Amino acid sequence: MTPTVPRTASPRWALTVALVVVSLIIAGCVGFAAILVGSDFMASNTAKPVPSFMLWIVAGAALAAPVAALPTLGFSVRPQVSWLFAAALAAAVVLVGFFGLTHP
Repeated sequence: MTPTVPRTASPRWALTVALVVVSLIIAGCVGFAAILVGSDFMASNTAKPVPSFMLWIVAGAALAAPVAALPTLGFSVRPQVSWLFAAALAAAVVLVGFFGLTHP
């Protein structure tokens, strides 16, 4: 039988939902700005890939924040696992956003 991780507190659902909603709003706004910066908007030929990439990193970090915060919010998940999944989510957002949506 494998030992289980002891739960120190009950999960805080209201705070988790609020954090997810705020992170979705931030990631949506930053992702939209990254699309505008990284594309030839209105044929101006001023696409800037480096600021777009940086904005996609911010959007990925915003989406990964609630996943990384799960152990702190009282959910029974190991911190290493939550950080690993948060890093994978952030990397996926950056790669799909930059190469799939804004790469000219």
